[in-house]
Formats: sequence, C-alpha cells, structure tokens
Amino acid sequence: MKRGLLITLLVIAVFFIFIFLIGGFLYFQFNSEPAVPNQSFLAIDLNQHIAEHETSPLEKKLTLADLWLNIRRAEIDHRIQGLLLNIDNLSGNSAVFEEIGNLVSHFKKTSQKPVMAFLVNGDLRDLYLASFADKVYTFKGSDLLISGLAGQATFIKKTLDLLGIESEFFHVGAYKTAPNMYTHTEMTKEHRESFSQFFGDLHKTMVAQMAINRNIPEQSVEDIVQDSPISNESYLEAGLLDGIC
Repeated sequence: MKRGLLITLLVIAVFFIFIFLIGGFLYFQFNSEPAVPNQSFLAIDLNQHIAEHETSPLEKKLTLADLWLNIRRAEIDHRIQGLLLNIDNLSGNSAVFEEIGNLVSHFKKTSQKPVMAFLVNGDLRDLYLASFADKVYTFKGSDLLISGLAGQATFIKKTLDLLGIESEFFHVGAYKTAPNMYTHTEMTKEHRESFSQFFGDLHKTMVAQMAINRNIPEQSVEDIVQDSPISNESYLEAGLLDGIC
C-alpha cells in the first residue's frame, strides 16, 4: 500500500517537473530578449514579397505588422543605432511600399537615428522606397531600371465560354469594370482610361515624394525617369544616389 502510494506521488512529481520545464522553456523562448550588442544596426531584407497581413498560420511570411513591430522596437532600443535597408526587387502592391516608407520616416523622426538603404536591383518603386533613407547606395553592376509603372488586366471570358459558363452581373456605369474580367475579352475604352489614370497618378505621387525626400526638383526626378535606363553614375549625378560601392 505504502509502496503504491510512493510510486503514485513520484509519478505526480515527475509530471509536474516536466510541465514546469516545458513551461519555463516556452516562457524564455517567447519572452527573452535576443543577444544584441551595443552600437548595432537593425538590418531589414526587403528582397521578398511583403504581405499586408498573415494569410495562413502554416505559411509564415514577412508582413507589414512584422515590420511595424520590429521598426517601432528599434526606435526605443538603446542598442540599435540605426536601420539598414537591403532593397532588391521588393515584391508587393504599391500601398506596401508607401506604408514601409511611412514607417521609415516615423523611425527617423522619432528616434533621430540614421537610416541607410542599399539598392541591389530594382525599379521605380524600389528607388522610391530607398529615398526615405538618409543615404542611398548601390553597387557596381547592379541593375536599376527606373522606368515608369505598368499594370495588366486578366480576362477569362473565352475560357468560361469553352466550359459553357455564362456570367451574369448587375452593371451600372461604364467605369464599373470589376465584372469585365468575366464578361469581356479585352479592355474597354473606359477600362483602359481608368487604368491609365490610376498608374499616372501613382507615378506622379512617387516622383513628387522622391523629390521631397532627396531635396531635388521634381522635374529633375521626372527627367531621370523618362531617360532611364541609364548608368548608375547618372543616378548619382542627379542626386538620387549617395554612392556606388
């Protein structure tokens, strides 16, 4: 009887010790600070697709929420002396680029810490994002194709016809083009006009912001974009870069 009781108590003790060890391990995993030496820079790799939000817990992606959390923490972390942005054909919609630019601007204003951007390869949107940094560098042999913006529309009506599927939509107004993907085989005049207007406005907004960020005339930025692709030395002379490494 006594032996059975001792075995039971021993099993219970081992169980609670096991739970305690697992709990302690998880606590330190989620709450302990990483070992970061003083005078460090937070390096952010912007060479991937940045999602606006987490789409699946099974597929971990870098999101705007992740960037917001890490950049805001770096603002108040005394060990972090600044940001290093590694920009290499960042993928994401234009709102993502604007949001990251706003995060960088907030970091500079709030922390008074420097931000340096390194452009490996990229287009207009990448250079636009880099312009929010204090210093912008590229590398010899890098590919900077600072051309204009473009987009494309997909039409699947012919595919639906082959499958015997007919689309029906309530459609009001020529510029309400959301159903066109299913009901047309190409852009209407109004569809193309709205597309052109959207990308034209976006282009102007980016050029204007780059001019402000780099403290150069807006027309100078527009001229560079229209002349591209050009050499990296020309971007440097125009004031869009601070150095070629």
